[in-house]
Amino acid sequence: MPRRDTEREAEYFIRDTLKEIGWDMRNPLRDTQGQVFTQTQCLEHDEIRRNLNRDHPEFIVKLNETNYWIIEAKPNKEMIEIALTQAKNKYADKINQSTHIKAVIITGVAGNEDEKYTIRSMFFENGRFKDIKINEKVITSLISPKMAEELLRCQKAEMEEMPIEETFFLKTAEKINEILHNGAIPAIERGKIMSALLLSLIDDTPPNLNSSPGVLISEINARVNAVLQRERKAEFYNHIKITLPTITENHVKYKLSLVKTIQELTNLNIRSAMNSGEDILGKFYEIFLKYGNWAKEIGIVLTPRHITKFASEILDIKYNDIIYDPTCGTGGFLVAAFDYVKGNSIGDRVDNFKENNIFGIEQQPSVVALAIVNMIFRGDGKNNIIEADCFHKYLNLKRIDDINTAEYMDRDTTSRNPPITKVLMNPPFALKEKLDKEYRFVNHALKQMQRGGLLFTVLPISEMLQKGQYKTWRTELLQENTLLSVITFPPDLFYPIGVNSCGVIIKKGISHPTDQKVLWLRVTHDGFVIRKGKRLEPKQPIIERNMFDEYKEKINAFIINPEIEIPSIPHECKAMKIDYDDASLELVPEVYLDEKMPTHEELAGGVEDLVRLTSGFLLTTKKQSVTISSNENRVTPYNKLKLFKLTDLCVVKRKYAPYINELLSDQKITPYVTTTENTNGISIKCDTEPNFKKDAITVSLDGTCGATFYQFDDFISGEKTAVLTPKLDVNIPDNVKPHFLFYIAYIIRYKSWRYHYGRKLSETRLKKFEVPIPVKEDDSIDFDYIKAIVENSYSWEIIKKNVT
Repeated sequence: MPRRDTEREAEYFIRDTLKEIGWDMRNPLRDTQGQVFTQTQCLEHDEIRRNLNRDHPEFIVKLNETNYWIIEAKPNKEMIEIALTQAKNKYADKINQSTHIKAVIITGVAGNEDEKYTIRSMFFENGRFKDIKINEKVITSLISPKMAEELLRCQKAEMEEMPIEETFFLKTAEKINEILHNGAIPAIERGKIMSALLLSLIDDTPPNLNSSPGVLISEINARVNAVLQRERKAEFYNHIKITLPTITENHVKYKLSLVKTIQELTNLNIRSAMNSGEDILGKFYEIFLKYGNWAKEIGIVLTPRHITKFASEILDIKYNDIIYDPTCGTGGFLVAAFDYVKGNSIGDRVDNFKENNIFGIEQQPSVVALAIVNMIFRGDGKNNIIEADCFHKYLNLKRIDDINTAEYMDRDTTSRNPPITKVLMNPPFALKEKLDKEYRFVNHALKQMQRGGLLFTVLPISEMLQKGQYKTWRTELLQENTLLSVITFPPDLFYPIGVNSCGVIIKKGISHPTDQKVLWLRVTHDGFVIRKGKRLEPKQPIIERNMFDEYKEKINAFIINPEIEIPSIPHECKAMKIDYDDASLELVPEVYLDEKMPTHEELAGGVEDLVRLTSGFLLTTKKQSVTISSNENRVTPYNKLKLFKLTDLCVVKRKYAPYINELLSDQKITPYVTTTENTNGISIKCDTEPNFKKDAITVSLDGTCGATFYQFDDFISGEKTAVLTPKLDVNIPDNVKPHFLFYIAYIIRYKSWRYHYGRKLSETRLKKFEVPIPVKEDDSIDFDYIKAIVENSYSWEIIKKNVT
């Protein structure tokens, strides 16, 4: 049987990990961006060869022109001290005799694929090598580029905070999900297993990974039990402990998945993360839960961390606030509130807050376990997180010595004194049970609050605008409480789950004054981008606008004093009284925000985009050839814009059309226009007689609300589509009618920001549109301007060949 080269396994592990954490693996002598010498490559470097002669470690990493990092590998874990000693004595000390270069970091890596790997690293500080620590914990991973940069900047072996490598955290979370999946671990078990493994790593010495499957699991469970006993949460042991599969043949496979997962956590310096002032672990937790498909299977939808942080900041959580989340899930809001208080208070105040002022309820025991583990890593605050149905629990004010706290009660009483001063919550969305509408959770939370307390909740935006029971709730809410602010969130906030959501801020127990303003905000950008199916903060130098950061101080100031002056910004921000004459009582920013008049540049650019989109459709379907000339004529900007009612300019019609399930074929010629954004709104073609004539525009009232298209053939319009044709008394010149309709189509698209899946564009709303139209000095419509900006659009020649 051939000899197994376990030292080579360690080399592969080092190589793969260096690449994963962001080092450029190319030879620095052959590529200016390269950073890693592998074995004999380093001897090509004159100064290194001069000092090492023929010796060489497994890897040398170039940190900059003068500083280097030595990595030595050994094939067994028990050889870690040998690896580290050789890295120092055999290589670093010799290189440091040079006057040109220095070895400032040394690392020993010991282990193999069976027993996994142990890593120790040291930094050259004040003439000697010292263990590298983060948050007072010796690191267990290889050095990332950010960590190396911080070590060189501070010239100290101990870092106070752990540099966040978000991409590496994401890759690790995805890798662990895959490891557990390949280990045949059921989806519902994975959060529990992660909790158990993280708790088992709290102590300085890790579990013995070389032991048999049964012994390893017994040790992990013993560690879990010890931590929970210490944290006075022993009752959750049965929800966190792990068990071997019933089938003996799967024991080795199961153990291997645990060992691999522990190695991945070790590579993250997870113990340093546990001890961090930043919510590093929370970030990893979010990524692990959010992008593990299993999380959705058991109903976990995490509130993004920047939203929980934002809520704590705008409510300005104080050390003496008693906070509550009736649907706390994995504890995101509670963690954010605790971190905020810890960052703004000292000593005994923080200790009292985490012991007596944090309350949370979650119905699923497996999710409660995640919340408790999350809070343990934050340094406590989990004592008052319980497993229960929040509708069957009530909170009562309780005094301990001279400190206010709260206690849970199983029933409501007239003598109960509500204790909660701040609520932060995100009730479960779209529960099937009719009684469990999201607003019921809000109502229940309000009943636990002191008069004048503040509540922040995430809600589906439909709760704030739909009729029926939702309008009844909003009416009753305003009769008993004050609405301070409604904030529309980015539509992809909960990506990959699609839901239109908003943040609502309410003051408890004071009827909303009819003359008091509400702060209406529409946040369209929060600094995140979607990359390869993940929603992440972009890497520098790309900087995305973060409107949460821009507005948080204004929101906080408005909460304190709703009379302060908040400048209005069209499409974004306005402080305005509630319109009680609105029969629907829609309480969303899209109803109240101002709309700005489009500039000449916006009109010209927007019309051109629509012309290009339409011409692309024509080239694809009509298969026409045409020479497109570049039009460089400058259009004189409009004199002024005047608002016209859409119904004064166009006839708005809808007709019922049956659902047509026939497929597209060469013989079927009648376009069927629906709510699709693609193919000019046409979903299929059919044999049915058209119900509208060509040279009209169609507007989607559902789906992609406001998607508007010029129709070149007689067509059938679906019932969720409105059709617009010019009114005869507008006196549009015949040669300008297509241009006029393209202009109107763009304006409807320009106004579509007020509508989305949560707030659809109904025919009634469309008929209320006011349309900005360019006019001359005498206020007559400037058809020459409209014709000019449309004809000046690139590829208009294609459309011109197809219009009447």
